[in-house]
Amino acid sequence: MGEVMWSLGVLKVRPAPQFMAAAMAVSARQLSGASCPELTALLVGAARMRYLPPGRWLLELFDQLYWTADQLTLLQLANVNWSLGRLQLVAVPQELLERLLA
Repeated sequence: MGEVMWSLGVLKVRPAPQFMAAAMAVSARQLSGASCPELTALLVGAARMRYLPPGRWLLELFDQLYWTADQLTLLQLANVNWSLGRLQLVAVPQELLERLLA
């Protein structure tokens, strides 16, 4: 699902709310085992579309990012940080920020 979100973001399209709800539901089931490239693609796609994912989805994403932060490449780390800023996510857990910047 990360590739789908990323590609929609590149195309700068705004899918219908029903599509985004379904996409979030599908990706939510995949977040707990998602790899760094997948997490990055999901977040970058949402940011490029300026789509603010639901709070529960974000919490699950933050949790998985926390556990995989040490596996992010420099480019993935830059893209994650850019995406968090673009979405103006001020409620990013401090522990995650510290881990991303460690």
